[in-house]
Parts: sequence; C-alpha cells; structure tokens
Amino acid sequence: MSSFFNYFNCVPEGCILFARSFGGSGILDIKVQLGSGQLVDIEMQIGDRANMERRSTFYICRIFGDQIITRGRYQDLNRAIGINILDFVRIKDSQRYHTSFRLRERDENIDLTDAIEIHFIELPK
Repeated sequence: MSSFFNYFNCVPEGCILFARSFGGSGILDIKVQLGSGQLVDIEMQIGDRANMERRSTFYICRIFGDQIITRGRYQDLNRAIGINILDFVRIKDSQRYHTSFRLRERDENIDLTDAIEIHFIELPK
C-alpha cells in the first residue's frame, strides 16, 4: 500500500483533498484534484458489500454536484471521475478487468457528456 501513496506524493501540493481508511473493513477512499481541475474519487475495497454500482454513482454525483457554480457557468464545472479498485468481481456481464461508464444514449451510443465517468478495476479478472 505504501507505493500507492508514494504515487500521490509526486503530484503538486494540495491535490489530495481527502484520504481515509476504514480500519479492518478493507476500504480505502482517496479524493484527488488533478492539475487539470478534474476531481477523482479512488476507492479500494476488499469484500463485496453489494450495491457498489449505486454507491459509486452516488459518491461521484455528489462530488460533481458539490462544486460551486458562479453566474450560471455550468461549463466551468470540472469532470468527476470515480475509480473503484475491487478484489472481487462485480461487473459480471463483462470479461474485461477494467470497465468504464458514462452518461450515454443507449440506442445510438452517443455520449451526453463526459462530466461524470466511473471506472471499475476488478483484480480477480
């Protein structure tokens, strides 16, 4: 785990917004703001506690929605990206270990926006 933290020590000061570990529960949560302004929520989790998809969606939408809007300039909102690193298989319909999701039109496969993105990295795959 120390090499994981060393990676973040290399980014400019002030980028790590929040980091917490839940003792023996096997959860590590880190919130980072990249130099580009993008907001990233990285969660590492051991053990499937169900509802991971909804929980991740809730967290990343909250991060996106908590940004301050000045004079109605929604175009100034930073992207919010969720990265979930799991030691279990959660996206059972895919054989790929890395899946990513955005808001998109289902029939024509057109992105509505890239403002919110959620990644799942399933280590057992």
